[in-house]
Amino acid sequence: MRRLTYGGPAQADLNAINRFLNAEATGQIAADQLERVRTTAKRLWSFLNWGDNPAGGSHRTLRVRGTPFTLFYQVHGQEVIIVRVLHGERDRGSLD
Repeated sequence: MRRLTYGGPAQADLNAINRFLNAEATGQIAADQLERVRTTAKRLWSFLNWGDNPAGGSHRTLRVRGTPFTLFYQVHGQEVIIVRVLHGERDRGSLD
């Protein structure tokens, strides 16, 4: 059975995105952006290797359409782990 998990840093990213969007935009914009992120993450269940693997490492990336955000994730068997959710302009540094 396939499983989708948000790691601690990814959960913190979503909380920070929500706080920022609610402060800088409307609650509806925040809800829409976060829903796009969650919908894209859920689609990974059907397409485990959908995103890019630019560095050839264990992390894959997938831009969330209609948002400035990118999912960073790993696939372990039938489990997809969302590692980070970052704005495209953010310095990515270490993803761990």
